[in-house]
Amino acid sequence: TSSVSIETSEALTPIEAGWIAVMRNVLPADLNGLCLAPDDWYRGMGMPSSGGGRCLAWFDLVADECVVLTVGAYFDGTRTVVGRLHSQFLTLDPHGRRIPQQTIGGPITEQAVKACEWFTRIRRRPVERRDWSSTVHEYRFADDGAGLVASGNTASRRRPPHRVVRVDTRVG
Repeated sequence: TSSVSIETSEALTPIEAGWIAVMRNVLPADLNGLCLAPDDWYRGMGMPSSGGGRCLAWFDLVADECVVLTVGAYFDGTRTVVGRLHSQFLTLDPHGRRIPQQTIGGPITEQAVKACEWFTRIRRRPVERRDWSSTVHEYRFADDGAGLVASGNTASRRRPPHRVVRVDTRVG
């Protein structure tokens, strides 16, 4: 269990600090790479993000040294919103079809537990890589075929892949 240390000019409110502490306490072992802001990312978010708050938990799902998905949970002091994140701006994608955004309400402990459960479900979904050539690949969730990321020529991916393999993933 980690303690939350806040060294910002604008300290978190007690409820924000509480959400971060609960998230750390209920985090499953296979999500140890998950980051919590403001503590792990940078020292304080002075303004709420467009994603919904100053508190953010997120992780990158990595397969074959490639980030195939970034997901997160924002807490705004009242509710937690989980979903796919833009990997550079860390804003939630409100229109994501593959990973729909969800809002979690209730007591902060319940919100944190449900957010961790959501993260765990995403983390444990099987991922496969479809190969057309050495430079044309696509990563998908194996359970429902939802596409994650692709590389190479789109026209090449219109025909059946040469190989489909289940790949190991990790939190990065």
